[in-house]
Amino acid sequence: MPRILVIDDSPSALQVIETMLVNAGHMVITCSDGKRAVEMLQREAFDLILTDIYMPDEDGLEVIRDAQRVHPCLPIVAMSGVAGRRNMLAVARHLGACQILQKPFSREDLLDAVAAAWNREPHQ
Repeated sequence: MPRILVIDDSPSALQVIETMLVNAGHMVITCSDGKRAVEMLQREAFDLILTDIYMPDEDGLEVIRDAQRVHPCLPIVAMSGVAGRRNMLAVARHLGACQILQKPFSREDLLDAVAAAWNREPHQ
């Protein structure tokens, strides 16, 4: 099972996502701040990232760009609950997210996105 970094500025979202992933057997580290998450990526090894898009300071798009620079093959799942004129999930995919999730999502949707991101090639 992959070691997953989950990034979301909502404590309740972090708790729900962490619970769903841990109950499915995954190892999960949570972070409520995009800037701190990028610092963690430089010090620790992760197999997969799940990041929210809209966060203060460093948003999910910046996290994706920074993660791609540090670990170009690291699978990233982007998630967002904000619908707007510009589809930020499509932008996230363009920047390198291999899976996207529109909030709210089900446990099955989350686990399917993680499995699809983890099972893509190549792993590094």
